[in-house]
Amino acid sequence: MASTGIGIGTIIKLYLGSTAVTHNRVVSFNLSRDTIDISTKDSGSDQDLEYGRATGRTFNVESLFAEDAAYGFEDFFDAIEAGTKPTALWSSGVSGDKSYSATVLVTNLVNNAADQEANGFTCTLAITGAITKGTI
Repeated sequence: MASTGIGIGTIIKLYLGSTAVTHNRVVSFNLSRDTIDISTKDSGSDQDLEYGRATGRTFNVESLFAEDAAYGFEDFFDAIEAGTKPTALWSSGVSGDKSYSATVLVTNLVNNAADQEANGFTCTLAITGAITKGTI
């Protein structure tokens, strides 16, 4: 049965293939589009816009580092170094809820190891091609 009411971020996970990224603290899904200026002299002082190319579409991950993670820093490292394009899935895992999947490129990977803090990492996954909206 699909979730109802306001969603709880705790249940949202990012999967690469069929494996959830381990030790997530934050996952985000970002969408944006360019615009095309179609203003003419007839527009007067107003600007007229049309949708352009979908750009800046990303999944972002903020997780804790663990050597034995089911899917973690080492897997993102391997993907960015090898230039592979995994499939990412944004999902609550709740039957009936919406999910979003796309082919991604790992474009940024940062390992943060601050004094007196848990070792963590952030990763940006740029979406290439179409996003598929589905139902779990």
